[in-house]
Amino acid sequence: MRTIGRLWRDATSGGRENAAYLVEREAGWEEVSWDEAAVAVEEIANGLLALGIRKGDAFGILAQTNLEWALFDYALGRIGAVGAAIYANSAPGDCCYVLKHADAIGVLVEDVIRHSRGEPRVVQGEACAEAMSAMRAFMFEHVYLRPEAQRQTERATRLLTDLYGHYLEHPDTMPMGASLASDPVAQQAVDAIAGMTDRYALAAWKAAFSPEAV
Repeated sequence: MRTIGRLWRDATSGGRENAAYLVEREAGWEEVSWDEAAVAVEEIANGLLALGIRKGDAFGILAQTNLEWALFDYALGRIGAVGAAIYANSAPGDCCYVLKHADAIGVLVEDVIRHSRGEPRVVQGEACAEAMSAMRAFMFEHVYLRPEAQRQTERATRLLTDLYGHYLEHPDTMPMGASLASDPVAQQAVDAIAGMTDRYALAAWKAAFSPEAV
């Protein structure tokens, strides 16, 4: 099957000597080789998998069309996930609309990457911070505090409580890599659950309590 991930792998394994990308930096135009691009995509893809992003998941990209955007999108393709592109000049409500209707489980924000580069912490630009504040207010008013959302919160609480108890009784079924093996089982269970996406947690619950539905 000719998927985006397969096409990217074929392109980067072809031994090409020309530059994959030309990127404008402060010092001028900089070449990015196919090997460098391939390594970056694999690292991003592995990071996404470590976060619990899986095949079929949608992930928002709020950014200009630049190198980071392209590499991140190819990384999503490598693991079978789907990018939900958002124009960088979109209004907060429009951003929320795209993310909600794409059922996106996360979003890459270019502003955060640009302002955090070289910093010891995650940094937002002023415009992005204002937009995020407006988006947060929109989400609380139209999504989080709706009666339907409250019912989902109660259901999610029961699901996570069930998973926590299950992992205490069956620690060998926990996802690996979330904690140190020397950590107490209770801490490992908390770390494992904290790193799950909604879809991953639901699949884990089904596997533990309703395997016939998996």
